[in-house]
Amino acid sequence: MKKPVLLLLFIIITFSFVSTSVNAQIEKQKFPKKFSDSGISVIGYPFYIDTVITYNDYGNNRYSYSFDTNNKISMKTNERLVDNNWEYISRSKYTYDENRNLVQLKWENWDENNWVDTIRWLYTCDDEGNKLESISEEYLNEEWQLVTKETFSYDENGFVNLTVFYLYENENISEGNRHSYSNDTDGRILIWTTEIWNNNLWMLSNKRTINYNSQGSKLSEKTETYSNGQWWNYCLRTYTYDENDNLLTSLYELYLDGTWVNDNQINYYYSPRGHLLYCYSHEWVNDGWVVISKIEYENDYFGNTIIVENYKWIDGNWIPESDYLPVIYNNGNSSDTFEGYKVEVHYGHLPFGYAIYYGDFEMYCSPNPANITLLVNILFKEYKIINANISFYDINGNKLASIFEGKLFMG
Repeated sequence: MKKPVLLLLFIIITFSFVSTSVNAQIEKQKFPKKFSDSGISVIGYPFYIDTVITYNDYGNNRYSYSFDTNNKISMKTNERLVDNNWEYISRSKYTYDENRNLVQLKWENWDENNWVDTIRWLYTCDDEGNKLESISEEYLNEEWQLVTKETFSYDENGFVNLTVFYLYENENISEGNRHSYSNDTDGRILIWTTEIWNNNLWMLSNKRTINYNSQGSKLSEKTETYSNGQWWNYCLRTYTYDENDNLLTSLYELYLDGTWVNDNQINYYYSPRGHLLYCYSHEWVNDGWVVISKIEYENDYFGNTIIVENYKWIDGNWIPESDYLPVIYNNGNSSDTFEGYKVEVHYGHLPFGYAIYYGDFEMYCSPNPANITLLVNILFKEYKIINANISFYDINGNKLASIFEGKLFMG
């Protein structure tokens, strides 16, 4: 009797499904990605992030992140190691609405016996899932008190073009700063301008100008500061890529005495399958590059991060050091950043007949894992014409069959 074959279902969609959040608009440009020539390749597979554990303070402090099956964080718990036992410090609880939009993030401290409310963030979204407002409140004197508010506005294409940050003090609200964004039609930020509220006026502070290559990857980001009625060069980050659009170098320069001067550079190295293995950071010292830190990756067969570790070069030795470390998942198509010197990622397996969600569409596979037969239902929730290719792969990444290639419509 033949053993059942575990099939991975890959759906490659050449229409670009682009998040409208500011963080997504920025972060998606920073790390290696597997894009098709005409848009983002969205891949459905029967694994999801179950838990992420990050370690700080030489292993004496850790954060544990729990995820739901839509790769959304449900809980973040902070613990410290005391006498070989992990003891609670704090936790953050994430709440989503029926459309999987984040509506509340609440931070609680542990007081040896109970969880105590500390801070919470409340979010409101429109019918399209775009964030409209974010409010933070602090729990004092047995009631929630307003601390900050942030509002979000969107351009005609549905991308963030303005955020305004407010502060509350003694029940009075005042402006703090605002960011305005000029985007291209795919949601990539072209110009990002920051203003500070001062003496009842908005004062220009700094501006970022970003350029991209034909694949949509960031080529350069120049930051300028505003002073004496004009913009002044401050710093410049430039990027290079290989023929597969994997990031190779990130060079950071400062503008000093009328010229661009090297400051630091990051080099990226990949496996033969194109999965990120190492990142080495260098500092410009005495007209040459000197290695100062590195990030090491351990990945599964499909390039999903299992372990990532950060080290700093000190006195001839690699010493663990906490930093913000990108975790790559969804077969190289997605990344999130976690703080720590070591990050462990544990993946779960979707149960029988489970649904996979990608914002604009839902996919149902039954049974999952597949055996002799497999039923695939794909539901598009918006009116769009999408070019799709549906193929089957085994657990080793070998293509077994291509069953559909053509246009898919709403429904």
